Parts: sequence; structure tokens; C-alpha cells
Amino acid sequence: MMRPYAFFSTAVIAAGVALSAPQARAEYPEKPIRIVVALAAGGPTDAVARLIGDQMSQALGQPIIVDNKPGASGQIGYEFAVRSDADGYTLMLTTNTVTTLPYINTAVQKDLAEKFAPISIIGIGDLVIAVNSEVPVKTFPEFIEYAKKNPGKLNFGAQGGTDLITNQFLNYKAGIETELVRYGGAAPAIQALLANQVQYGISSIGPFKQYIDEGKLRPLALTGFKPYAGLPGVPVASATLPDFVSTIWTGLAAPVGTPAAAITKLNGAMQKALASPDVQAKIRQLGYEPNPSSPAEFAKLIKDEAAQWKGLADKGLLKP
Repeated sequence: MMRPYAFFSTAVIAAGVALSAPQARAEYPEKPIRIVVALAAGGPTDAVARLIGDQMSQALGQPIIVDNKPGASGQIGYEFAVRSDADGYTLMLTTNTVTTLPYINTAVQKDLAEKFAPISIIGIGDLVIAVNSEVPVKTFPEFIEYAKKNPGKLNFGAQGGTDLITNQFLNYKAGIETELVRYGGAAPAIQALLANQVQYGISSIGPFKQYIDEGKLRPLALTGFKPYAGLPGVPVASATLPDFVSTIWTGLAAPVGTPAAAITKLNGAMQKALASPDVQAKIRQLGYEPNPSSPAEFAKLIKDEAAQWKGLADKGLLKP
């Protein structure tokens, strides 16, 4: 005859086995994702983050929140992201700043770019050098001549990033001396330029375009390899200063160590977002040409650019 506790013992053992069995892991993502932006709200980088975040959110089925952390030319935002858990829920809207920051802020470690796992490039574009319309120069050569005759009189409004290092490169190549005024992002720097508190700025085309069209800013030169159809008649700076070239890009990355499965899923969401004609048009309005990529392609872009800036720094051409 079965003893009364036999069934009880069997049931307890079965329950114990069930409780100790590995639980099915929820599919990523299972909660909201944050994109850190190292510049103030209102600028082109912030706009790209919000545009891409909205689109990727639809593909991933989770909210994506943009978290602006401006200051110290980007150091605050980048270091916050680096210290975050590498779990796929904190991402970084990266720009050229990840390669230039170590050379404009000595508090930042030289290997900053290596602390991020690339997800995808978003877009690549040119910078435009523009002056307030009240500055008495009409062309890029006139700007250089004016700066040479008036050392220290021209103030440069720095958004905090590639524009900073590009301006240093410009000062070196042109043999001029201008004064640096730092701002926490594109929006405050542009407002200062419009008010003639600073006389010139360097930016992606998008943020300057409206004010150029309105005649408030005068474009002098593009820093890329060829003219831009949206700014007819504006020459490339290298026509005046040979080898003076500086392009910009933006992309999405995560703290190094983020699971490969999360990187793959985020890359897929990015590809889907950038396949939208509407998104492509908006990216172009912000001054970038849409350029979705694989993580490996993005990693190569970062590595090559970091090597370029290091080479200039080693020659003493870049200073904090």
C-alpha cells in the first residue's frame, strides 16, 4: 500500500526542480532605452537623437528617451555614458567629438573612443564657416586677411566638439589668431553669433541654413571635399588653404561590453529608421547625408579619424 507521504515527497521534489530550472530570459528590450546627448537641447545633434529615437522606438516596441548632458565640451555626457551599465539600455549619440575631445580637454582620456561599442553611423556631412552679416568680409580670403590685420578681434563661438578642433586647424593653416568663446551646445552658440557677440562660427550646415537664407549669417567656405548644392556659390576652404578639410558625422554607440545581441537588434532598428524617405529628408535638412552602416564599418570610421587627429596632435597642431 502507498505510504501517505510518498505523493507529497514527490510533489515537493518536482516543485523544487521547477523552481531551480533556468527562467526564460525576456527578449531585449524589455524597458525604456536612454540616448545620451552631450550637448544642449535644441541643436542638430539633439534633433538627430530625437528623430532617430522616435523611429527606433517604433521598431523596438519600447520608449526611447533623450537625455541631454551638456558641459565641458562633451566630457560630462560621454563620461556619464561610459560609466553606465553595458546592458543596452543606455546609448550614446556619438559625433566626431568622441575622437576630438581628448585633444581639446586634457581631463579626458585619450582612449575615449575605445570605451564605446559602435552600433551604426547615422549620417556624414560638411561644416560651413560663417560670419555675422555685420562683419566686413565677403569671402573666405577676405576673412583671413581681416583676421591677420586684426589679431584677437574676431571671436569664435564654439558649440563644443568638432567645430572647436576645426577652428584650431583653421587658425594654424591660415596663420591667424582669433579668440575662443565656449558655449554648451549649438543653440546658445548660434544665438551669440546672431547677436554679434561672437563674429564667426563653424557648424554643420543645417543649424546655419535658415539664418544664411535670411541674410543674418554670411557663409564663407565649406570644410568638405566638394561644394554643397544647398549653398550655391560657397567654395570649399581647401581652395584657399590646401589640405584644410574637416568632415562631420553622427552615429549611435553603447558602452563597451554591451551584449552583441543587443547591438545587433539596435543596428537593425537603425537600418529600418534610416530606410524611411521622410527620415532621410529630415537628416539632410540637419546637414547630414544618411549613411547607415554595420557596427564594423562604424568602428573603422572612428579608428581612422582618431588616428588622423592624433597625428595632428603629435605635431603640436592641436591644443586644449
